[in-house]
Amino acid sequence: MAIGFMGYWASAKFTPVPFAPAMTATVKGPVVTVPGSPTPLGGNLFYSFVLGNAEAHLNAICMSLLAFQKTITGTISGTSSSGTAISLPWIGII
Repeated sequence: MAIGFMGYWASAKFTPVPFAPAMTATVKGPVVTVPGSPTPLGGNLFYSFVLGNAEAHLNAICMSLLAFQKTITGTISGTSSSGTAISLPWIGII
């Protein structure tokens, strides 16, 4: 499951741009460069399935995914009003 999440983000491109960067033209939209860290996600997902309680299981999955999204990073490339190239890094998806 953790590898599936990483595979999804590895090829993800976001359109429209999730936030408005200070650019006049976006050359390349938000691109994922690091699809996240699988080690804590895999362990946390496994732990959530052994809790034996549906509410605790769902809470553990939500907390795992919220922590995982903070390990996803990427860049937005574009041009400024003066025509210079800009590359803005971003972290997480929320």
